[in-house]
Amino acid sequence: MPLPKSIKIGGHRYAVKLLDMVNEEGNANLGEQHTASCSIRINNRMAESQQWTTLLHEILEALKYDLAIDIEHDDLSRLEAGLFQVLTDNFRGWRG
Repeated sequence: MPLPKSIKIGGHRYAVKLLDMVNEEGNANLGEQHTASCSIRINNRMAESQQWTTLLHEILEALKYDLAIDIEHDDLSRLEAGLFQVLTDNFRGWRG
């Protein structure tokens, strides 16, 4: 299932864009979210399941910012992995 073109987070509509996110040094960024522009960018070079888990990660990043949640990036990444497993194993429409 392809990623949505937009998603609402905390009452704000975020554009979701698939982009080639390899920098000049040849390193790939998996994804990033920009609160000011309400946009989420996901690397298009990844498998679809990796795109979905990265989208989930960026949603959590946006919530962390909007709700002033104090959580370390490594902990947020572990939460993302756990939530992704639950969603893919238990809900129709999620890819794994």
